[in-house]
Amino acid sequence: MTQSTGRRVVLTQPQPRVLGLAQALVTAGHEVMALGFQRTIERTGEPRVRRQLRELSQLSAGDWIIPVSPSAIDSLAAFMQREPGFLHARVALIGPGSLERWQQAIPTEQLNAEAARPLLPRSTQYDALSLVSEPEFATLNGRRIVIIAGTERRAAWADQLLARGARVDVIAAYQVESVVPSSQETLQLIAWLGDWQPAEPRTAPVMLASSVAIARLCQVWIRQSLPIEWQVRLKHCWWLANHAKVANSLTEAGWTQVRTIEPGEHGLLEALESLQ
Repeated sequence: MTQSTGRRVVLTQPQPRVLGLAQALVTAGHEVMALGFQRTIERTGEPRVRRQLRELSQLSAGDWIIPVSPSAIDSLAAFMQREPGFLHARVALIGPGSLERWQQAIPTEQLNAEAARPLLPRSTQYDALSLVSEPEFATLNGRRIVIIAGTERRAAWADQLLARGARVDVIAAYQVESVVPSSQETLQLIAWLGDWQPAEPRTAPVMLASSVAIARLCQVWIRQSLPIEWQVRLKHCWWLANHAKVANSLTEAGWTQVRTIEPGEHGLLEALESLQ
């Protein structure tokens, strides 16, 4: 690999969502491998979930829809493609990565003006707690809030909305399964580590960790699956994290080359350009 071909990037986002990002990086001149630790499975065809999603079009302009992740947005987009409707409610998203996916996946002709301009946290601490701390969620008095997530279990931040008078429903529109990287993926990463020339830092693979859970799964897999010599090499590679919590989990685990980047495709491309 020469400098003109860009970086070698190891993506760890869930399948199949990672495929779109991988293609964007290839188009930008990078080499990409997807190291799978999680897979999302859409549930929008199940009768109960389908019925819940149909009811979204009955929400009023004062109600809220909160898809908690790009995977939640993908599930909603798949449903809206099969059963076109119109969203009157406002939409709130966790951060720029979700906004990027919302703008790519959700047809604007099925949104009112408010839904077409989702609310994001005004701070750069992009998480659900920051979102529900926004003044729009201070007093809710009977407003409906529908959370689209990968589990029906209500998170603690949703309980805060209940305490402020909201009626909160959770739609488990997808589920997440853990998977183990294939032997082919393992061998490809080892080959990339073997190609790395310390005198040429840009030949080192760059790892992207997209969540604390995936970062932990990846670290366990590294310890169990890679020979020690490759683990040592990997210690000197860059890890990019799209949230401070992910970066902190990597630093606490002993990784030294960790950088927090802006969420989303644009943030990743900028970070790759800036690495030495």
